[in-house]
Amino acid sequence: MTKFWPMKTIGPTIPSQCLEKRLEDDKDYGFNLFKPKSDACMKWLNEQPKGSIVYVSFGSPTEIEAEQMEELAFRSRSSKGKFL
Repeated sequence: MTKFWPMKTIGPTIPSQCLEKRLEDDKDYGFNLFKPKSDACMKWLNEQPKGSIVYVSFGSPTEIEAEQMEELAFRSRSSKGKFL
């Protein structure tokens, strides 16, 4: 949606195809502020030993306090493992 208007969405997005059908290729409920690099991420992930990656996800876009993010970053780095 950001390729059409300079805006950021709040809450779940509803594709145009489910509403007024003004945007022919708008069929996805998700949104990305940045172009995803899925191919590069999957290539890297597939090169790692099975079960060696910790996946961290916050679900929907969320706000995390700076102290919480620092703790998460510290624990992730100190684990000496790889994480995504």
